[in-house]
Formats: sequence, structure tokens, C-alpha cells
Amino acid sequence: LPQGSVSRNVRPLDRLPEGAGTTLLIVGVEPLLISDADVRFLTRFAASGGRVVIAVPDRPVMLPEDGDDAGKEGDGDGEEGGGKKEKTKKKAEKEGQACDPKKGSCAACGDLCESLWGASFTEGKSKGVKEARIAEAAQDALPEAVPWRGDVRIKTEDEHWRTVYTAGGAPVVAERALGEGSVVLCADSYLFSNEALAGDR
Repeated sequence: LPQGSVSRNVRPLDRLPEGAGTTLLIVGVEPLLISDADVRFLTRFAASGGRVVIAVPDRPVMLPEDGDDAGKEGDGDGEEGGGKKEKTKKKAEKEGQACDPKKGSCAACGDLCESLWGASFTEGKSKGVKEARIAEAAQDALPEAVPWRGDVRIKTEDEHWRTVYTAGGAPVVAERALGEGSVVLCADSYLFSNEALAGDR
């Protein structure tokens, strides 16, 4: 990459510098391990002009869909889980923290979709798809198709997201502006693997 330099970040996310002119790759991370605090730090990085790219494994650990085991062990809409969520939201409001995924500044209330700037990763229903194809609305100078290994899809909650690639008709790469920068979600990390770089660049 003659026009730039590459380095590995070994510092905690709360010590990230401002992001102007920098792309931060977070590859192979389980969605459930991205904390609310992480999102706040990444929001700050992107808003200052950086680009955050989050790529999950092809078979990440997924939360159950709405209605599946809801309320079990206090994780769904049960009294314990709902009460905990409400307390967290009230605490965030008291401390003056915004809880608005459309502005990319939530991360206070603990909902997975809100914690990812109004988007979430969901299980796909089209196993066996071998490639992702560029979305019609994408105008970037990108390949028409890229190799794909995962069966995870991206669900967006608002109009701020733009689908870049689809697999089996569902979004698998999506992008949204955030302040002076942007955030990209990628539902597979194969593209960043040594195997893909060696044989499917």
C-alpha cells in the first residue's frame, strides 16, 4: 500500500487517537463482545473523520430472534431483563448521554441493534451462497462480486444505512456516515483472511 501505512492497534479503544484519514479494521469479532463503551469510543473515532470497519466471523454467536426464549434468564422482555434495560436507559438520561441510534450516539440502553448504530447482525437463510454481489444503489468503484463464506445478514433500522453488497438478496455489507467519517459493517471476515488475500484477492 504505497500511499499509506499499516499498523496494529494494541491500545484500549478509549485511547484511540482522532480518526481523520485513518481506517480502523476490527476483524473477526463476535458481535456480542462489542460493548456499549466500545461503541462510544468507535463513534468518537468515526465522528472525527475516521472509518470504522467491523467484520464478524462467518458463524458468530447470535442472540435469539424476538420471541425465542424471551425473558429467559432476564435477557429478553421478562420482568428482570426489561427492568434492567429501563434502569440503564434512565441512568443514561440522568447522566446526559444521548440514546439515539440515528445520530450514532447511543450505546446507553443495551439493545444490540442500537449499540451498532441502528443495525444488527442476524442469521441468514440462504446457506450455500458463494458470492456477494454489489447493490444497485452502490456507485463505488468496487468489484461486481466478491467471494462469500458466511450465512449472516445485516438488518438496518433506519434510512442512514446504505447497502453495499448483498448475498441471497439480503444485505451483507452496509455503510453509514457518522459525523465527519463513516462506519462499515461486514457480515463475514473471509475477505480479510490470509486465504482470501492469497487466492481470492
